Amino acid sequence: MVTKTMMAAIAIAVMVVAVSVTAYFVLQKGEPQSEEGVLLDFGDYTGYWMPVETEGVELDDAVSAAFEKKDIKITYSDDFITSVDGISARTGESWGLWTFSVGSGWKKIPYSESSMTLSKGTYPAVALTAAGNEPLLPCVDAMGKDVFNGTSEKIVSLSAVGTEILCKTGKLDSLVAADAYSNYPAEVVTRGISKEWGFYQTPPTAEIVSSYDPDLVVGEKDNHDALLNSLRSSGIRCISLYKAFTLEDVYRNIWMTGAATGNDAKANETINGMKGDLEELLRDHSAAIAGLDGKKTVILFGGEWYVAGIGQDTFINDIISRLGVVNMFPDSGWIMDKEYMTTMTPEIVIFIADEDLGGADIKTILGQTGSHLPGWPNATGDTWKGVELITLYGEDGDKFLRAGPRIVEALAALLEEASK
Repeated sequence: MVTKTMMAAIAIAVMVVAVSVTAYFVLQKGEPQSEEGVLLDFGDYTGYWMPVETEGVELDDAVSAAFEKKDIKITYSDDFITSVDGISARTGESWGLWTFSVGSGWKKIPYSESSMTLSKGTYPAVALTAAGNEPLLPCVDAMGKDVFNGTSEKIVSLSAVGTEILCKTGKLDSLVAADAYSNYPAEVVTRGISKEWGFYQTPPTAEIVSSYDPDLVVGEKDNHDALLNSLRSSGIRCISLYKAFTLEDVYRNIWMTGAATGNDAKANETINGMKGDLEELLRDHSAAIAGLDGKKTVILFGGEWYVAGIGQDTFINDIISRLGVVNMFPDSGWIMDKEYMTTMTPEIVIFIADEDLGGADIKTILGQTGSHLPGWPNATGDTWKGVELITLYGEDGDKFLRAGPRIVEALAALLEEASK
């Protein structure tokens, strides 16, 4: 078991190793080149990347070529786009022409300027957006690096989240290596894809990762920045997942990963499936949700040796809040102060275990000598009196602690436990 103190120390060690890797890793090929093409954004975290020539091409010609290649119909009225692929703008939204360039970001292009010539590194897009909003889909990853480069057949994943997204978007057979925490789907372990290295274990180095001769490496923002930069400098293509604060961020990472591997259609399918499953879940469990609505709630995660609170601006809070419960922590991010945590007087405590505790009694763990929490008093000071405890172990815990495609399944598991 890894304590938070140990995790912090290991994180520092990882940064030291990662920085040193940058210094001595042999640089050979230079940074990978970006792919030319046109982005189609339907305004709901789904869309397509359409590879066509764009550099030195007029914007309207590039769009026409891309749509013709994809066999997608675009209709105009009075120089305005009225529909794309049969989808019209919804109330308060409009279709429009956009360009994206690194450093400048998104720019909406009036139809009168649609004959502008596109320069190198500029991505044209047709996007459905709300008034004043930019397109939802990313043209660059969390580190501002190009996303689009076609298909990938030898992939290394540096995180369990990346592994789950890659497999869900159809790239299981392309995975040649993944970190030690990648345990889903089961084939990642049974095929020997999961290796004995990871961010909180033996940190991966550029030499270790490059030994698998990957044509794509998937990592996470902040956790793997130095390593990804080193790999990019050697000509290995990489993408960095965005930090997930909401379910929408999860959707964006899924689409970006699909687009970066030539599987944007599968990413669209995954995202639409998650949306449908969430809608069905909330509809079919309306009675249980009504019983949770407005309940003062504390959300915890941890194990036998540490406990932390989950505050605002986290994807876990975002998904759980859809049940109507009220997170008592007004703080952002993760809360480590045990004395502060026990000043709350919740009606519900949700405990998400980061390990399989084998049926251990969470109340005992929280209240035992040496624990990070000395029990859980309510307003009367009586430990646990009137407090409902909902616990998620093992695989269900993994689902909640990973900002990936199983997050809706995690919510279903929580509702099931709450209904017992």
